[in-house]
Amino acid sequence: LIRRTHRSVGLTVAVLVPLVALVSIANNLSQTLARKSWYDTGRAVQAVLRACPGSRVHAATIWNRQVMAMPPADNRMAIPLGYAHVGRRMGFAVEPPQSRRMSAPCPTVFWTEHVANQRPAAAEVRQVLRREGYPVGQTKLLRYGRGWIVLAARGD
Repeated sequence: LIRRTHRSVGLTVAVLVPLVALVSIANNLSQTLARKSWYDTGRAVQAVLRACPGSRVHAATIWNRQVMAMPPADNRMAIPLGYAHVGRRMGFAVEPPQSRRMSAPCPTVFWTEHVANQRPAAAEVRQVLRREGYPVGQTKLLRYGRGWIVLAARGD
């Protein structure tokens, strides 16, 4: 009886812990996405894609590192899921994190959201993107709510 009870408790824990984690992630994601800014920047990206459908979209999560490091640990997954979710809802795809593809002749969009306390200048953003391996040339930074988008031409 004791062995069966231990197995049953172990199985219950093995099932409940991942389930609780998933519910927590979903809750955190829904609360984060409910903020107006995600959709403000999402609509801005959507407008760029309507004007030039060949544009590629990158989630520039380098500026999200501070938020992603904050508790709860679900933030590490919620932020990237947020970009993907809003992109899907707005009808566009976000490049995978390892991609460094740039658009031509359309601008490449670098999308940063949920970074209210960071206000880098366009030149700083361009420099960071280059350091991250993106071949960016001229850039234009547009701020919306708690985020921004950067429109970048390919540079060499």
